[in-house]
Amino acid sequence: MLRWTKEVGLVFLTLAASSLAGVPAGHSAPRKTPEAKPVRKKLAKKPSKSAELVKKLRQPITLEMGFEPNTPLKDALEFFSGRYDLMIVVDTAAFKAEQIDVEEAKVILPRLKEVPFTRVLSLLLNQLPVKSTYLVRNGILEITTAGRAAPECLLRQKVIATFDNQPLQDALEVLADAAAVTVIVDARVGDKAQKPVTATFRNDVDIETAVRLLADMVDSKAIRIGGSLYVTTPAHARELEAAEKQKCKEHSAQPGKDRKHTTGKANLEKPPLPKARARPAQGEGSPAPKEKKPERSKK
Repeated sequence: MLRWTKEVGLVFLTLAASSLAGVPAGHSAPRKTPEAKPVRKKLAKKPSKSAELVKKLRQPITLEMGFEPNTPLKDALEFFSGRYDLMIVVDTAAFKAEQIDVEEAKVILPRLKEVPFTRVLSLLLNQLPVKSTYLVRNGILEITTAGRAAPECLLRQKVIATFDNQPLQDALEVLADAAAVTVIVDARVGDKAQKPVTATFRNDVDIETAVRLLADMVDSKAIRIGGSLYVTTPAHARELEAAEKQKCKEHSAQPGKDRKHTTGKANLEKPPLPKARARPAQGEGSPAPKEKKPERSKK
């Protein structure tokens, strides 16, 4: 007969608890460790279509046969479009303003091997009767005139866009891609480049003004450098603008130009007329004037 004692009761309770927990007697139950949360990897941003096109244009290409003389430009562009999977458009309105039927213009190319695509395009467009170039806009290769592609013309383009709490960097990329202009964000801007901006442009604001407005929303400033827009801190923008003014001041005050300018003025002045000599009075050593004899009438 088993006598119930205090020690037996403790052993019994310990065995019962261990059996319920599924742990052998004499061993402590393992502690539950908190489940590790899955780490979400930040996906790399997919390059835009325009970035992919720029990369493709930098690749070397080979033309085994070249283009025969009097090949229409239209046929040459269709060849490149089909062979290299490009979308090419021609700004016919820009060429019509120059009174040129660009698609019927004749071109020729020799055999080429491992030549960058950009160089091939330059060789092709240099044969047109008007100075021409190309733009990269929304992943499309656009053929246009040099005048239409000038920075003064591109930066005056009107903008249609809507941004709702979109990072500044992304908004600027959208505007730059739509207008085929270069917009650079300075590293000094830092985290402000990721601050959200909200704006709607209704085809009443040009691209330069739109970039300036968005930059101002995050306490930054956009300035024009060459044909591009540069977004930086207000302090650095003032430094760049002051340096540009000083450069223009020094350029206008070059001594070589002043000497040339002065010389030019001297050359334009008429030389003084020589003074007329005074005729000596009669009787002062000068011979007296001869009297004219009367002519005899012919009979």
